[in-house]
Amino acid sequence: MLQARQGLGTFVSKRSHDRHWVQLATNWNSLIESLKDNVPRRLTIDRDVAQPDLAEGDGKAAASYVKLRSVQYRNDEPYSVVNLHLARDVFDMNPERFKGAAALVTIDAMDEITLMEAHQSLTIGSADPEIADLLMISIGAPTVEAHCVVVDHRGIAIYVGDIIYRSESIKLQINLLETSPVGNKKQRNGFKAIGLPRRKPRKT
Repeated sequence: MLQARQGLGTFVSKRSHDRHWVQLATNWNSLIESLKDNVPRRLTIDRDVAQPDLAEGDGKAAASYVKLRSVQYRNDEPYSVVNLHLARDVFDMNPERFKGAAALVTIDAMDEITLMEAHQSLTIGSADPEIADLLMISIGAPTVEAHCVVVDHRGIAIYVGDIIYRSESIKLQINLLETSPVGNKKQRNGFKAIGLPRRKPRKT
């Protein structure tokens, strides 16, 4: 019911609705569904930036990248800051769409792209002055930080994103008794591309 703002004081909150706007995804389809209603407000779009840092298993770097920075809103309130390296050739396929919609949703809808790998890691952090200002939270307030990498059929990391969420906007729910066979689940975009052979799944 109360909201504390660094340097301003404590106020009675006007927010009475559920602020858990995002359920952190545990698979590709749920991730895309969670992003479809996002409203990104672009801060910057920089072309031909330095390549992102890629860890082992993140795929190969693209020849060049575009860096997109945005704040994501829901219910007219900010809930995440996105710093994204997007492969330049992918961005050039539909630049207007990438400027106005969530990049992963745009990628998922593109039949020209085959996805072979997608993973994200989560850490708990705290808001520095810039993030606090963008997300309208106190300096040092807890945040959830996601690092997401998407690799295409060429082994190229076409999407390398670092997303910082307001902690109170996040909900993580996992079905611990999920027993449905993987083969019965809806396939992700990666296996829809025209003219490309479908890869056999890796043996584990």
